[in-house]
Amino acid sequence: MYGRNPICRAVGIALLIIGGVILFARVLPAGFWWFCVGAASVLCGYFLLRR
Repeated sequence: MYGRNPICRAVGIALLIIGGVILFARVLPAGFWWFCVGAASVLCGYFLLRR
């Protein structure tokens, strides 16, 4: 039964990632998150341009 529905699997993975980000946000300094936002925007732009 585990993993039969791809939508449920995607939602589960997304919730794990969001939960991890929330837990790390409580511990790590704010400057680190600005670095993550910049890196994520560069990576998203790169993948969108390659598409």
